[in-house]
Amino acid sequence: MKINFYLDKSHPDKKNEYMIFMSVHFFKRRLRVYTSLKSSLKNWDAGNQRIDEKVSCASAINSVLDSYEGEVKTKYAEALFNRIDPTIEYMKDNLSFIRGTEMDFFKIWDKFINSESRISGWTQGTVKRFNTALKHLKEFQKQYNYKIEFNSITDSFLDKFLDYHFNGINTVSKEKNNFSNAYTEKNIKLLKWFLGWATRKGYNKNLKFQDFKVRLSKPKDDDNIIFLTVDEFLKVYALEISNEGLAQARDVFCFGCLTGLRYSDLANLKKISVHDDYMIVVTLKTRKSLHIPLN
Repeated sequence: MKINFYLDKSHPDKKNEYMIFMSVHFFKRRLRVYTSLKSSLKNWDAGNQRIDEKVSCASAINSVLDSYEGEVKTKYAEALFNRIDPTIEYMKDNLSFIRGTEMDFFKIWDKFINSESRISGWTQGTVKRFNTALKHLKEFQKQYNYKIEFNSITDSFLDKFLDYHFNGINTVSKEKNNFSNAYTEKNIKLLKWFLGWATRKGYNKNLKFQDFKVRLSKPKDDDNIIFLTVDEFLKVYALEISNEGLAQARDVFCFGCLTGLRYSDLANLKKISVHDDYMIVVTLKTRKSLHIPLN
């Protein structure tokens, strides 16, 4: 088997870049595969058949090409081991990047949410967090011009995605995102959760995500924690507010201060939760039952 990568110089795009295609020769057969990747003549290293290592995007694109080549060799070897004739049709049917699964990252993410939310009984909050993480991935792809596919989840992706959390632009406020470290780590955790599922389901062959170790500094115990003193709380509690909506918001806030409940649990309270001098609340996030005294 012989595998080569070339630039299709017959169809340059508006940026004067050319599609990278892969040519596979085996048993006097030739499989020609167009990838979704492009390169300019200046950035292409024809000798190594990869993007020149001096180019900033080289690591990400070359890792995808490496994965394509590795998958072809693996499927070819599997066919021979199982005494299957590796015809052109067989290879096309069994190579994920030809079947299109590599191009459907976001569709697979939607499928993941729909499937796992039913099977695992996710709360609305969990579904919302995954939908928000998906929104960030799409915005990251747009702002950083980084095509997200399963095979493009590399160290280079992680570096850029972290940068997006601190320096990316909020499309509404037009200011830097500057997300907290905890929020950034949460989005990486959600991404790894999805990739683990996609790997088990056979959609993903790239295991680089398993090496992602993100340990951002946490605030000290006395940093970034805002709380009310008893006097401040009583002032808010006793404040007369003519606007009914604001008055209700104040009441909910004060009730949360006195009970320690998250807003999601406050919004989910029902009369049946209240007993003589205490409440029983099953929290949405942890599914734990809490007995809260009514002081």
